[in-house]
Amino acid sequence: MEKKINYVLLILIICAIIISVISNFYFQRNSFLSTDNEQHFYDMRKAYDEKYIPHTGARLVTNGLLVSDDIARVPGAGFYSKFLLLFNLGGENYYTARIIDVSLYLLVLFIFLVWIYFRFGIVSAAIMTSFIAVSCILFEATTSFTNPNPVVMFSFLFCIFFV
Repeated sequence: MEKKINYVLLILIICAIIISVISNFYFQRNSFLSTDNEQHFYDMRKAYDEKYIPHTGARLVTNGLLVSDDIARVPGAGFYSKFLLLFNLGGENYYTARIIDVSLYLLVLFIFLVWIYFRFGIVSAAIMTSFIAVSCILFEATTSFTNPNPVVMFSFLFCIFFV
């Protein structure tokens, strides 16, 4: 009886992972660029073309106009540096860079779920996989390439290392 339950839970885990991967790549492919995202891409592309590492982050005012660089900006440029790295790894192709980004996020989630399985067992792993597979927050975090949410992924790594 216990063996049958384990098979059912394993099938649930596999189905949840398949649904999550397909959904992430579907949303990634069909997500649109908003004005904010266009400005982020413009700033990243400008840094790439001029061969410099950005030291300022996003603009404080995003009015949709890309006419001036005199607009106040947030200090730090972590996600612009991430753009540049992924853009180079993707062969200067925006969509390839986005696919690499989603793949890295899904790798972190996979490591987290494997850790859940070994730490808490198959029942907990099946429940967590099912919740993660349909989490809107994770879809947003993994598919928003130009407005990243790395805190979500770092929280999974934090759980692995400190729990």
